Amino acid sequence: MQKKETYIIGIQIYMGVYICHKKTKKNRKKIVKQWLSKSIVKSINNIWLSF
Repeated sequence: MQKKETYIIGIQIYMGVYICHKKTKKNRKKIVKQWLSKSIVKSINNIWLSF
């Protein structure tokens, strides 16, 4: 279960980075920051719930 969760989070991060690279350079940093903060919060919540 834990491995699967980590794998899914990894795919989400990869996809987010890929999508950000497709967008304009001007907005990229802002998008990446917003996206990463959301993902990290989700990941932390998932980790806390699994304990």
